Amino acid sequence: GGAGEQQASSQLVYKQLERILLAHVEAAIQHFDTALAPELDRQMSQAASDNLRGQFIDAATVLRQRRTQLRKNFIQHVVQGVRLQPADTTSQPATGELALVNKDEFEDWLTLKVMITRAETQYRRALLELKMRLDASGVLRTGNETATGAGSGYNPLGPALICFSFHDALSELKLPIAVDRAVLKVFEATVVKALEPLYDQLNGLLIRQGVLPKLDLRKYLAKEDKSVEEELASKRAMDA
Repeated sequence: GGAGEQQASSQLVYKQLERILLAHVEAAIQHFDTALAPELDRQMSQAASDNLRGQFIDAATVLRQRRTQLRKNFIQHVVQGVRLQPADTTSQPATGELALVNKDEFEDWLTLKVMITRAETQYRRALLELKMRLDASGVLRTGNETATGAGSGYNPLGPALICFSFHDALSELKLPIAVDRAVLKVFEATVVKALEPLYDQLNGLLIRQGVLPKLDLRKYLAKEDKSVEEELASKRAMDA
């Protein structure tokens, strides 16, 4: 029963990873909730036109009425995202389709891509270590699509999962684009910028399971950053 035991233990680890993820996300979305109303009020008072102010007033009402729904849907999307593990979670229109996407949708998609890229850069070390541990444990399938960072590839628990899950839940409310942007900003500030403890906990769980416990990419990444810096400096010197 070696293979059977391994599968059972891998399922157990998977369940624990999911539990850590959901506990973090549920706590984080409470912070988002608390910060949202004051930000919408601020946007209302600063709105450049009556029309825009009206949009924020209406949206504030919708968000108040449906915030439990938004929270539930977001968490549901996160769970589905982990369980389905698509090869690519960026739900990105193929290049040929980009022309067919309307301007608002494209800008929406771009806002998300920028948010995800910023987060992937911010948590690069923890994400890279997590991806290597997930690969080594075989608990979750990780693709080899290179994302940002040192060939970090696709991380099924990375910021893309969190950002796209929220975006999918938010788009169900069909809010005006200006309101959408304001809501996403609050989400980035309260949830996306506070993901570090989550990635530390997920790595911690796999370390306790004996998956690459000695792996520490700090030195390696510092060296890599330094060589990139030096390369840029020498390019600048040549251009000068």
